[in-house]
Amino acid sequence: GRLRACAAPYHRPPREVRRRVRMGRVAIVTDSAADLPADRAGAAGITIVPLEVTFGSERLLAGVDLTVDAFWQRMVSPDSPFPTTAAASPGQFQAAFEAAFAGGADAVVCVDVAEGLSATIKSARIARDLMADREIHVVNSRSASMGVGILAELGARLAAEGRPAAEIAATLHPISSRSGWTKTPKPKALRLSSITHRKRS
Repeated sequence: GRLRACAAPYHRPPREVRRRVRMGRVAIVTDSAADLPADRAGAAGITIVPLEVTFGSERLLAGVDLTVDAFWQRMVSPDSPFPTTAAASPGQFQAAFEAAFAGGADAVVCVDVAEGLSATIKSARIARDLMADREIHVVNSRSASMGVGILAELGARLAAEGRPAAEIAATLHPISSRSGWTKTPKPKALRLSSITHRKRS
């Protein structure tokens, strides 16, 4: 069955990249915890699925409704409530996967924020299982921020070289195991970094 998507991915590869996808490449998907700027993700052909941040009663999508500057302005505002976070939904991932296949991809590799930090990867796995007739590999980065982004970019480079999806996922898994956390604490700062980009100087 198909879940209703709550929001579309906030970044899809530009048209010239989608043309290359139609030639049979593997599509790379990640979430907004990867801290990848939109232009950098676009250049690599990476699709980003947004996570949710809530200030009080206001619910926003990282990278869609809430820019980096706006996030930090709220963080330093004395009367602003401290934000809470929520994972991307299975429907959002399903929409991203379907868009990749509609663009001509033969397979998808999805690299997500550490399972110990967010339920996001569980949503990606649900979406994968709902599309059992398609080749989709979900990789636990065991990291956050650019730890996720670096793996996604490596996956994109391997895809551009024409590597098959199973090989890309098999390459990323041991890297994430070596570089990630075995036990993941959940302080507020880590939870925040798992749904929105950090401010860059």
